[in-house]
Parts: sequence; C-alpha cells; structure tokens
Amino acid sequence: MQSDSGNTISSIFCPTCGNPIFKKSAGYTGLLFIHAATLDKPELFTPDSLFWHSIAQPWDSVNPILDIK
Repeated sequence: MQSDSGNTISSIFCPTCGNPIFKKSAGYTGLLFIHAATLDKPELFTPDSLFWHSIAQPWDSVNPILDIK
C-alpha cells in the first residue's frame, strides 16, 4: 500500500486468524505501528505521538498534549 506522501506502508497480519498486528512505513523507518487491539492489556501503554491524525474520524478524540506527526 502507498501513503498519500508516496511512502510504502506494509501491514502485518496474524497467520492464524488474519487480524492486523502492526504496520511499517518507509517514511518512519525503525518504527512499528502496533494495533492496540492485539495487546492483552493496552491500558499499560501510553502513546506519545499521533500519526495520520489528519485523516482521523471526527468522533476519535485524542489527548491534545500528544506530539502530532
């Protein structure tokens, strides 16, 4: 898949159930974008940055102190 900026985005899926696990972007080398639904206890993790915020749904409220990329 290609992002709006032209970078390649790869989605990694569970080979057993097919659910998405994480994404990788050529625009952010060294980072993995983990789907929170794959975590047993997502409440243990706190985000520090927002990516793709410009295409978020209007009902998706986020903490305004996060760094927007």
